[in-house]
Amino acid sequence: LSGNLYNSRKNDNSTYPDGRVTIINAAGTSFLNLLSKGTGRTNQTKNPMDPILVSTAWGTQVQLGMESISLPPPSFLDKSGEYYEKANLRFSYKPVATSNSDPDLTTVPFEVTTVNQVSGNAVSLTEGELRSLRQPILVSEELADISDNDFKVCNPVSNSLNLSIPDLNPTGNTELTEQLPELLYIALVSQTTPITYSSLSQPLSSGNFSEVRTSLLDLINSKFSLSLSSLPSDIINKTPNQIAGIDNRCFVSAVVQDIGRDSGSHQSTHRFYNDREGRDMRLLQLNFQSLAIWNKVGRYVEFTNGTLTDNEENEGFSAEEKLFNLASPDSDAPEGSFQNLGLGANDETDGGLVIYATIDGGTYSKARGNTSPYGFAITQGQQLMSLTKSDSQRHGLGVTFATDQAVYLQGDYNIFNKQAAAILTDSINVLSNACLNADKAIHKHSDKNCNTDNDEGKKDATSTTVNTAFLSGTDITNSKLTSAYNGGLENYPRFSENWAEKTLTYRGSFVSLGIPEHVKGRWKRQRYNAPKRNWDYDLDLNDADNLPPLTPRFVYLRQESFIRNFQQ
Repeated sequence: LSGNLYNSRKNDNSTYPDGRVTIINAAGTSFLNLLSKGTGRTNQTKNPMDPILVSTAWGTQVQLGMESISLPPPSFLDKSGEYYEKANLRFSYKPVATSNSDPDLTTVPFEVTTVNQVSGNAVSLTEGELRSLRQPILVSEELADISDNDFKVCNPVSNSLNLSIPDLNPTGNTELTEQLPELLYIALVSQTTPITYSSLSQPLSSGNFSEVRTSLLDLINSKFSLSLSSLPSDIINKTPNQIAGIDNRCFVSAVVQDIGRDSGSHQSTHRFYNDREGRDMRLLQLNFQSLAIWNKVGRYVEFTNGTLTDNEENEGFSAEEKLFNLASPDSDAPEGSFQNLGLGANDETDGGLVIYATIDGGTYSKARGNTSPYGFAITQGQQLMSLTKSDSQRHGLGVTFATDQAVYLQGDYNIFNKQAAAILTDSINVLSNACLNADKAIHKHSDKNCNTDNDEGKKDATSTTVNTAFLSGTDITNSKLTSAYNGGLENYPRFSENWAEKTLTYRGSFVSLGIPEHVKGRWKRQRYNAPKRNWDYDLDLNDADNLPPLTPRFVYLRQESFIRNFQQ
C-alpha cells in the first residue's frame, strides 16, 4: 500500500471487531487478526495500523508506505491498445437484433480473426468455419479414451448398433459403421442454425433433427450408394451420442454460444440477468475446452450467405490449426493434458497465446456507454491451451484473455496443468461450477438463474477454484463519480449466486484500473450471499518467466549512489 491501512470502512468510518479480518503471517503458518496485530489493540479503532507492528506480524505479506505507480487508463483495453494489436485471436461480437421475440439463429453473430505474430498477417475465418464453431464437436477417440478424470473431456455412450445392410453396399456394413459418427458430424456442421448440446441425447427421429437426419442420409447415400429405403431404421432411432459411441467417441459443446437478450426484444435459448446492472445481458460465450479441441479435430463445410456450397466431396474440411499453431505432443506433460496430446499452442511471442474480444462500438452504440448490455463469458477453462514448463518444454507459456467489455468467468479455471494466466477486463464477474446448464452455457431461460430478477432466490453455488491474475475496472468508494460504499476489495470479483458456506479459492493478483468504462451498477443493488474467501497472491508470479502473456511491466529507477571520477 502506498498509504495507511485501516480497520474502518472508507465511506462512514464504521469499524469492525477484532477477528473479522485475518491475514496469514510472514512464515505462512497461521492467520493473525488484523486489528490486534496491526494496532496492538483488540477493541475497535479508527486509527491507522502501526507500520512497525504490521511489518513484525506479516513481513513482506503486507507492506505499507510503498511508492505509488501509475496505471494505464481503462481505454488501453480498447481496439487502439496493445492487446488488440498483438492478439493471436480476435473475436468481434455482432449481436443480431430482431423486431420480434424470435431469435435470428441463422445469422452468425461474431467474426474471428487469427493473427500470425511473426508475419503480422491477419486471416478472417470463413463463414463455414464460423458456423462450425457454433455446433457440437465430435471428439477424437484419443481424446475420448482418456482415463484420468481430471483431463477427461466427455464420456462415450456404450452402444451396439446392429446394421442389416443389403448387398447394395459394396464395402460391407463394417466400413459404414466406422464412418457413421464422422458423417453425422459433417451433417451437424452443415446446418445453418446451432444444434444444442443437450439435444444430442434425443433420437435422430425427433423433430429437432429433421434437417440433420436428411443431411446424414444423403451423405450415406452419396458415400455408399445406398438409397433411403435400403438403410436400416435403427440409424435414425439412435441418438447422436449413441452413434458417436459406435466408434468410442463423444461430443462436446460448441466453442461459441450467443447468450441472452438485447434491449428486451431479442432472446436466445439462454438468459443472464444482472441485477447489479438492472438489465438482461447479451453475452458471447467462449468454451475454452472446446476451442482447443476444435482447433485440433474440428470439421467444417463451406457456406456462402447461409447456403452450403462445398462439403469437400462429403468429407468436410479439417479445422486443424485454423485458430493457432500446435506444439508437438509433450510426453513429459501430465498424461491426458492438452499439452500431452498435442493440443497446446506453439506461440512464444509475448509469452504465449493472447485472445482479444470486443464489440463494434460504431454499430452497437450501447457498447460505448457506461450501461453496456454486452459482455463475454468464459466457461470450461479447467485447463488452458498453452504449455507449462517440463523436461521437454524449456519455458512455460500462458494464456491472456483481454476485452474492453465485462467478463463472466464460470467454473474452475486453470486448475489442471496450471499455466501463466491473466484476464483483463472492464469488470470481472465470477460464477461458480453450479452456474452451468446442460448445454454447457451459463443459464437456461427456464432455469432458476444464477442471478435472477425476481424473489425466487438464488441458485446455490458450489465451491470453485480460480488461478489467474485479474486486471479489471472496479468501483471506488467515496469517489466523485461513485459515492458511498462499493463493496471493497472483497467484492473486486462480482458475485451473483448463493455462495453460503461454499468456498471460492483464488490464487492470482488483483490490479484495479479504476472505475469501469461500460458498467455503472452499484454494489448495493447486487443480491448474493458471499463465499468463503480462500484468497492468496500466486507466488509463481514472482518469477518473470511465469508472467502471463503481455503482462504490463512497471519499471522503477532510483539513484542509489553517485561517484565523481576525475581525470587529468
